[in-house]
Amino acid sequence: MPTPLSKTPSPEHHCPSPPYRVEQILGLSFEKTFGGKISEVNPLGTFDTGNRNNFTRIGVIAGSFLSPTIFAQAQLATDVQARGGAKNDIFFQVQVGKVF
Repeated sequence: MPTPLSKTPSPEHHCPSPPYRVEQILGLSFEKTFGGKISEVNPLGTFDTGNRNNFTRIGVIAGSFLSPTIFAQAQLATDVQARGGAKNDIFFQVQVGKVF
């Protein structure tokens, strides 16, 4: 006669998942680009146009891990100085990523 199956669940059901704590970040952001040399290329050669695409941006950034491997962050900023390109009065960016 076969022995009755044990009612005890397998070991993987006994191990609780490690504790998970949600962490949030909030901070100030500062970004400065320089250089941004713009050149014109034609059959006669490459010429510096004299234009540059430089900016200085300040803002606030916030983020959090949504799960142990997925994060999200958002930035709200403004350009305080721009040279040779568009000046953004309001810059908003959202990023979502997965950590492998």
